[in-house]
Formats: sequence, structure tokens, C-alpha cells
Amino acid sequence: MQNQKLPIKTKIVAWWMVVIGGIMGSIVAFIFIKSSKSTMGGGEVALFLLGIMAFFIFLIFFIPGILLIITKKKLAWWIVRISLWIGITGIIGTRIIIMGLSWTISDIIITIITLIIIGIPLFLLEGDRKNFF
Repeated sequence: MQNQKLPIKTKIVAWWMVVIGGIMGSIVAFIFIKSSKSTMGGGEVALFLLGIMAFFIFLIFFIPGILLIITKKKLAWWIVRISLWIGITGIIGTRIIIMGLSWTISDIIITIITLIIIGIPLFLLEGDRKNFF
């Protein structure tokens, strides 16, 4: 059986997702360590919710990226694609829920930067679809 190689754009997407997931995993660890050392207060709930969101982002990016790198299968490619769409929808939905209609310029800039960070891998993955299949 011959070892199947990933196309270069797909490989970039997979490693990009692993790095984003790893960074989010580090943020989760930092948030929970920080919140466990702080005293009880109103900010602790916000830290906890931020930690939960970062943990889900870790799961949505890190695991599918590793799965695609290891298995190199069509199912893993579809899982990565779905997880990227879930990530984009989740970020937009979360930002709308948290901010409501009172968006500032910095909120818009942060949202756009985040969507670019997730949109680039989705664009690369879609562009490399024929090479992968």
C-alpha cells in the first residue's frame, strides 16, 4: 500500500488548524489558572465563559486538523470543512449575542481579523478540493 500525500494547500490548512487549536488550548489553560487564583467576583463568570468558548474552539480546530494530518482521508477533509464553517458561524453568532447592536470600531476590527484567520484556511481548503479528491 502506497503512502498517500496531502496536497500542499490541504497540508497548510491542517497545520494552520493545529496551531490555532494549540494557541486556544494555551489560552484555556491560562484562563483557568488565572480564574482559579482570583477571588470570587463578577469577572469570574466572564472568564469561565471565555474559557469554555476557547475550549470549544480548541476542539473544533485542533482535533480535525490532527485527524486530517494523520488519516489523510476524505472523511477527515469533510470534518475539517464542517469545523471551519462551524467556527465562522460560531464566531459571528457569539459576537452578535455578546455585542448585540452596540458594536464599536474595535469590535468590528476584532471580528474581521478573526474571520480572516478562519477564512483563509477555508478558502485554501476549497481551492485544493480537486487535488485532494
